Amino acid sequence: MAGPCGSGKSSVIKTAVQADLALFGDDLRAEFRGSVLDRSGCEVDDYNLALERQSCFQSSHVKRLSRESTLPSALLLHLDLYQILRGIDASYWPKGLKRKAQRLGDASDPLPKRSFEDLLKPRQNDRMMQAFFAKKLFQRFNRIAVATVHCGFERNAAQLTARKGGSSGQWLKYFSAPDPVARAIHAEIYRCWASALVRMAPVVDVSIKVDSDAGFSLNGSFIAYGC
Repeated sequence: MAGPCGSGKSSVIKTAVQADLALFGDDLRAEFRGSVLDRSGCEVDDYNLALERQSCFQSSHVKRLSRESTLPSALLLHLDLYQILRGIDASYWPKGLKRKAQRLGDASDPLPKRSFEDLLKPRQNDRMMQAFFAKKLFQRFNRIAVATVHCGFERNAAQLTARKGGSSGQWLKYFSAPDPVARAIHAEIYRCWASALVRMAPVVDVSIKVDSDAGFSLNGSFIAYGC
């Protein structure tokens, strides 16, 4: 399940798990149901807890999942595309970009998140996405099914503004950039992801549209939250 932060991924997952929706189609219904044993559908950030509950896993869990000797037959990943492109941590960066960033900064300091300017560089973004999907976890499964959550810029920005208002304000979100820059980053996130999907060639590619508080459209069919 992929989309920018604040696009509605968590709400879609929760609804799909609780209502037993065939999120990836009837052919993969059993695999989707078996990928999340925690029937609350709630997001779990802590890796060990997510593994214990067999909840959906986060982008930042991919490296640790890759190291597990045994894995469930199916996993559900909650991929925040914005965080992937910004650089979850130094180990997720492609080597060339990592060396360049370290030359520009202090090599003794932790690698900083990529800047708004960086997020407008398609070639760098493609390299960041390629490095993420080069992790061994993705080579351990025979099939990958993808659901992309599409959310318009205005709604996405409103969601993030509301989230930031209820937090400590530590997270730097792309809507904090000037409006033209924020819109360009939002569009670039989806462009980069579409390019990654071509290379990934998923067995299922589902489109989800979230532009309402009432629910979402799954391949054109509307589904209400809490159904």
